[in-house]
Amino acid sequence: MNVLALSVAALGVAVSVAAQRPAAVQAGSHIAYVSGQRLTNQSNEGKAGIGRIQALQQEKATEIRAKQQALEAARQALGRVTDVATRARLEQEEVQARAEFERAVAQGQVDLQNLQRQISNELMAKVRPILEELVAGTDVEIVLQADGPILWAAPGLDLTAGVVERLNGSHGATAPR
Repeated sequence: MNVLALSVAALGVAVSVAAQRPAAVQAGSHIAYVSGQRLTNQSNEGKAGIGRIQALQQEKATEIRAKQQALEAARQALGRVTDVATRARLEQEEVQARAEFERAVAQGQVDLQNLQRQISNELMAKVRPILEELVAGTDVEIVLQADGPILWAAPGLDLTAGVVERLNGSHGATAPR
């Protein structure tokens, strides 16, 4: 259950090269792009989001581990008993412990996916106005996410550095804890 990898994939995967950090998009360009991966890894909001996801992962892992231990204890107790009445009661406890374990795993996945979606939505709500500022007065008509189906793009079309700078600077961002 590598939810951090899922959240990173949801925000995209790209390699950052220092030479690919123009202050603005190339003049005359109608298309620009932003790397979601770089936004996540370089902006304070992205780093804080990763921290929130990791904290929830740890919390859910602890809960799941406790449920798994209870299930194992029920199975061990069931293996040691020979009395029919006690065995029937322990079988019910084992079924209940297994159901609780499975519910905890499923709920943990749902909770992590919901948090990832929430973090992504929060970041995009901050990114959109920044992109509007960056492309104002240019010929840019569309901004793509570099981490998707783009196979190649000129470095001069990359707006990621400008978005990260604004996210970390002018929008009152705080450093992750």
